[in-house]
Amino acid sequence: MVTLWKQAVRGVWRGRKSYLACIVLLTMGIMVYVSYQLLYVNLSSAQKQFYASQRFADGFASVDAIPAGAVKNISDIKGIARMDSSIVLDARVMGLSDTKIVTLRLNSFDPEEPERLNNFVLEKGTVPENGGLLIGQTFAAANRLSVGDTIRLIVNGREIERQITGIAQSPEYVYVIPDTGQLLPDDRAFGFAFVPKADLEVLGNGKGIANRLSFLLQKGATFRQVEAPLREALEPYGLRSLTARKDQPSHAMLQQEIDQLGNMSTSIPTVFIVMSVMILYIMLKRMIEQERVQIGTLKAFGFSNPAIVLHYLSYGGVTGAVGGAAGVLLGLLMTGGMTKLYLDYFSLPAIQVPPDPFYILMGLLIAVLSGLVGAFVGVRGVLRLEPGEAMRPPSPPVVKSDLFVRLPVIRKLLTSYGFMAARNITRNKFRSSFVLLGMAFAFAITAFMASYGDMFKILMLDQFTKVEVYDLKITLKNPAGVSSVLETADALKGVDSAEAILELPAELHLEHLEETVSLTALPADARLYRIYDVDSGQTRRPPEEGILLSSTLAKKLQAKRGDVLTVRTPYTGDRDIPLPVMGVVRTNSGSSAFVSLEGIWNALDIPPTVSSILLSAKDPQAIKAELTDMKNVAAMTDQEEAKASYTDMFSTYSILMEMMQGIGMIIAFAIITNTASISLSERKREYATMRVLGMHPKEIGKVVSFEYWVLSLGALPLGILLTRMIKQAMAATIDSNLFTMPLHTSPESYLSAAVLCAATVALSNCLARRRISKFDMVEVLKERE
Repeated sequence: MVTLWKQAVRGVWRGRKSYLACIVLLTMGIMVYVSYQLLYVNLSSAQKQFYASQRFADGFASVDAIPAGAVKNISDIKGIARMDSSIVLDARVMGLSDTKIVTLRLNSFDPEEPERLNNFVLEKGTVPENGGLLIGQTFAAANRLSVGDTIRLIVNGREIERQITGIAQSPEYVYVIPDTGQLLPDDRAFGFAFVPKADLEVLGNGKGIANRLSFLLQKGATFRQVEAPLREALEPYGLRSLTARKDQPSHAMLQQEIDQLGNMSTSIPTVFIVMSVMILYIMLKRMIEQERVQIGTLKAFGFSNPAIVLHYLSYGGVTGAVGGAAGVLLGLLMTGGMTKLYLDYFSLPAIQVPPDPFYILMGLLIAVLSGLVGAFVGVRGVLRLEPGEAMRPPSPPVVKSDLFVRLPVIRKLLTSYGFMAARNITRNKFRSSFVLLGMAFAFAITAFMASYGDMFKILMLDQFTKVEVYDLKITLKNPAGVSSVLETADALKGVDSAEAILELPAELHLEHLEETVSLTALPADARLYRIYDVDSGQTRRPPEEGILLSSTLAKKLQAKRGDVLTVRTPYTGDRDIPLPVMGVVRTNSGSSAFVSLEGIWNALDIPPTVSSILLSAKDPQAIKAELTDMKNVAAMTDQEEAKASYTDMFSTYSILMEMMQGIGMIIAFAIITNTASISLSERKREYATMRVLGMHPKEIGKVVSFEYWVLSLGALPLGILLTRMIKQAMAATIDSNLFTMPLHTSPESYLSAAVLCAATVALSNCLARRRISKFDMVEVLKERE
């Protein structure tokens, strides 16, 4: 066995470049696996700890008004463990912006009840008494507010002043958006605050009257079990919404991101690990062919098959162990920075979570097993070799057909060097296929990584030039009549055109599946907000009757054209409205649903009302300044602000994008140089024979170069196909309400991938010529008997 271990060490050293490439691939895969899994664990732990410590509710209900006595009776419903009542009011903040409607969502809390649901974490300052409030961390930072500042608020028509006594974080607002209709946070325009209960009772409906309920479920109970009795009990109090925790806007966005991290932690590393297994397989298969005589000799001297197989498995095991250790180390280094990035983005308290040893050990185990699998598949031919057969060189392959005999015109088009290279390609199909597949993988990975930046550009371009083509969106506090809204809009100076739309939260049901979305109702001839089909490149009209679903939402509901959904909105109370699915459209905006204004008015049996106005205007800022003090205006968003919000959101991913592009370049270089190195090692005798026959290393280099360039060109269409397949797999993995991953890859991404691969092939050709010129021809051409 000592002899075999020495041979293993010498073998690894001889093929160190190829093994290094395998180690790089395994390192990249394990690094991504460990970092994403630990990030997943860290975010999940931060979420669970925050929710548990602050008693985040399992469900929420909004009503017009409910007395404390009724709340006690309703909390006795079977399945409910605890129910708290509170007051939630939206207040306009004055003096912070001349062009924005700045809103603070005031949440009441009882200072005498320290174990209250949805409690806050005090970051700095003190808990307020009457006349003070706590504000959210992100709102304070965006508006440069600090403890001790005084802000002016308008609440239910009354202007008041309140002093900021502290900065807080809340499990209800880890992702600070007003409702499901707005997917991107705007910390300058919207935030949350906590106010003593007695203070808000004066500003609300009076002492002992609440408008929001939060409840915990009993162990084993589900939201569905309590939903119907809760709706029935709350209907007399003006039920506006009843929401499970999973549909609460802040939680839904955080949970979605956590789930995606879990999915990506397996899908991305798989590509790298599969490629490293393939390379190990080819390397060990080549090694077995080259060491047939040694294997036969070992068997003749009594070495058993298991001993010889174990010897060759050690190559893969060591490669996997080194790659796994390096990957784990790099993954641990990445996790800290990525965790801080996500905790800041989602406004979660910083936590100390030690690295989970399970994922560290799993990373090492995956790497070692991958190395062993690749090695075993490559060396299993050892088991079939008999000593006498192994001591003879393998029989030359039989050429059953020759492409150049059938198509002699190809021979006439090629030089002698080209003909030699082309014949090598056609007569060594396995080796040529391996080189071609390696180059295609390198091209696909590089193109995919390069297209990450294009994805952001496509999303921005489509959203603001093909979908939301208005200049200014005005959101109303309360829905208003469409005629009066459009008359008011037309009277504004500088308005070129105006459209009114209705956006309302809706629960969509199909059999046992349910999704909560923002339902968008558009005029039949909508021009400022369009339904753009990415696949066809066409704009779709909203259906006169029924509903149009985005492909992402249709997939979640398993819905298709012709299915009938049941829809529940604040207008329907406890009634379910049937709406047939009139079509499915692929959009870049994630989960979305569209109806026509006329159709939804008729279906809900409501007067013609709208919730937002879309304006095309020359000077949106002047219009915003004019509308700032209007009572029924809740928010105003122009396109420049929306673009800035999208840019801020995607900047969170920019570090990951740059890292993935760098990984793609490293992998492409490793794959191409390694496949070229393996191919050159297999053909040492051929090239040495050419030199003995009088060919100069430069002439042999021309043969090698021609072969690699032909295979590179052949790899391009396969690489484009693989890029598409990787994107489709990633799009299926990424499940986002914010956006749908575009499948389009720009020509620039393909060009950058082609340039990188071409540069790597050129470098490989130079290295090959150099190695050929240094061949010891006597050693290479020695008989192997």
